[in-house]
Amino acid sequence: MKEKMASYLKQCMVQKTLKIPYDSDLIAELNIERFELTKDGKIKFNYPENTHDDKFWALALSVAATRHETEGKPDSFIFF
Repeated sequence: MKEKMASYLKQCMVQKTLKIPYDSDLIAELNIERFELTKDGKIKFNYPENTHDDKFWALALSVAATRHETEGKPDSFIFF
């Protein structure tokens, strides 16, 4: 789920469909989020020590909530 949210966030940023006010803490979190591929082929997200990624994931969750159905098929994001 996190991989899909982060990918959609990146897609929105690349396509310039996401506009956010300047927030230095948020910008820092967007720039420090890292991922690694585990031995079993899954993606693990992490961030450097003494930092956090709460704003990154809050933004990713917010953007994911804006996804629409495409061609009559529901998106794979379902939040309860």
